[in-house]
Amino acid sequence: MNIGVLKKGEVINVTVFADIETAQDFLKSEVWEDADAVHAIPDGFGIGDRFEDGEWIARVIPPEQVPPKPLHEAIAEKLAEIYAACETAIYDGVTVETSVGHKLFRMSDQDQINLLGCRGEITAAMSGQPSQVDLAQGVWYKADGEGETHRFWGIEEFLGIISSAFTHKTKHLTYLDNLKAHVHSLESIDEVAAVHYGMELADKQAKPAKQAKQKGRRIQAGEMD
Repeated sequence: MNIGVLKKGEVINVTVFADIETAQDFLKSEVWEDADAVHAIPDGFGIGDRFEDGEWIARVIPPEQVPPKPLHEAIAEKLAEIYAACETAIYDGVTVETSVGHKLFRMSDQDQINLLGCRGEITAAMSGQPSQVDLAQGVWYKADGEGETHRFWGIEEFLGIISSAFTHKTKHLTYLDNLKAHVHSLESIDEVAAVHYGMELADKQAKPAKQAKQKGRRIQAGEMD
């Protein structure tokens, strides 16, 4: 039979004896240090359980304690999240009011290369250098969206489209810089978890919109990537 060896009511060992009397003899011989009782123990009970007032009581196993995530890890994960969200927002592009209605211009890496390439060709043509752009005919380019096809865009209008596209990019990069600074300033995991891309930032956390426009003009002028 299964015998529970107890100390102050708690099972400290479980062993097998032919009968309770034999177990009691072992107890008297002090085989188990500090043990003060032995009892037949039913199936399903074991070390750590208790025997009180003639009843067996199963021990309460606390839920597994997951150590809290360090703040620096939470910040790193949040930064990766908002970086990805910013990239998606930029790639989604901007809708520009044009002479033929509102048109979407996406801003994937390749789209940005194409727009900057067109700007370079326009600059070359305007300075009298060899160029694939005919200033009289305009720029051959396709807006994004269902049913859109290539068409010629007037030079001034297309420069405006380029400006809008890169101002859109700069707006998101500027916002990302502000949001990153905000995340780094937080002091608890709960505060970090509450951050999401697109959330409104307090005036003291946001840089003036003028900075985004100035940076956009610098990008358009080819002064920075």
